[in-house]
Amino acid sequence: MVSHAAVGPCCRRVSHLLLTIDTMSNMPPVIEATPEVWEETRNSVAMHFLGKTSDEFVRLYNEGAYDEDVPGLMAVLALFPELD
Repeated sequence: MVSHAAVGPCCRRVSHLLLTIDTMSNMPPVIEATPEVWEETRNSVAMHFLGKTSDEFVRLYNEGAYDEDVPGLMAVLALFPELD
């Protein structure tokens, strides 16, 4: 008989994997955005939250124009992984 301590971490990882797979089976299929749709989405979100186009937002962000407490900033940054 194998002790629980010997298989515990492995079983938890397997359980987590099974939970992830089961959770994902209830999700709609992933549809990848075209570059045009992605840019339109980024523009739309930046405009909605900050009143700026995506290009304006990137320029201003790189210039340090935004404090971390600006409402909506984190929602916009989520679509700009290159700014991380």
